[in-house]
Amino acid sequence: MVLSVISFNDQERICRQILGLDNQIRFVGIINEQGILVYYDYNRDITPLITNEELRLSAMQALIRMGTRQTFAHKTGDVYYSVTVYERVKRATIPLNAYYTLLVSLDAGANHESIIVDKILPAIEKPIGD
Repeated sequence: MVLSVISFNDQERICRQILGLDNQIRFVGIINEQGILVYYDYNRDITPLITNEELRLSAMQALIRMGTRQTFAHKTGDVYYSVTVYERVKRATIPLNAYYTLLVSLDAGANHESIIVDKILPAIEKPIGD
């Protein structure tokens, strides 16, 4: 499903599809291999917790952290996803392929494991264990 180049229409479709999976998903963005947030969207009438400039920096930092997790992938296996739990929000980074990473924020009280494993990963056709 995810190719080395994702068109703008596909970026939009992927983000909107994921936003529609659960009302506790606050934000979905796609980061390219240079750490640039190429597309993003918010769910509901939420007030973002960070500014657009902070969002772009956060996206770049998320990609850097994901890169460090890949360092030992040849021994530990590929990363399926990573979650950081903050006081006000949860954030997941999910590699789509070698070129794109999905950035998802969820409500602080969300059952992130269920949302990611049961909804997001199947939606992007990335089953755990395959």
